[in-house]
Amino acid sequence: MSAADLEIIRFCRSERMGVFSTLTLPGGWNAYTCERPWLDNRPDVSCIPAGVYTLHWAPSNLMATHWPDLGTHAWHFMDVPERTEILLHPGNVLIDSKGCVLAGASLGQLWKDGQLYWSVTDSVATIKRIHERLDPTRDYTVDVRWLYPPEYP
Repeated sequence: MSAADLEIIRFCRSERMGVFSTLTLPGGWNAYTCERPWLDNRPDVSCIPAGVYTLHWAPSNLMATHWPDLGTHAWHFMDVPERTEILLHPGNVLIDSKGCVLAGASLGQLWKDGQLYWSVTDSVATIKRIHERLDPTRDYTVDVRWLYPPEYP
C-alpha cells in the first residue's frame, strides 16, 4: 500500500462499461469501485483524474435524498481539479454516477434500462461498511491510480 490512507487501483476500463478498481481501506479491508469512463475530466460524465486526494466527511443532499438510511453525510473527494461534489456513494453501474465513485462488495453484471452493464454489487451495504470503518472526525488521503499505464490520466 502507498503512503496514502486509502487506495483506489484502477484495473479495467471500457468506454461503454466504465472504469473498475479495487478500493483498499486502512487495515486492508477491500471493496470494488465503478466510475464513468475518462472523458477529459468533464463534470458529470468523466471519472476523476488519477492523483492523491483528501477524503472528507461532509453533509450530502444526495445521500439524504436517495439513501436516508445511510444518513445525511458522505465521503467527499476534495481538490479534484476542475471538479466539485465528487462523492463515494452507492450505485451499481456507470449510469448511477454523475462523475462520482460507486463502491460495491464484488463485481458482476446487471440489467438496467434494457441494457446489460458490468457492475459492482451490494453497494448500499458496502457504503455502510465503509462508513463504519472510517472515522468521520478526521480526513483521509486516497491515492487513485492505474494498475497499468493508461492512454489517459
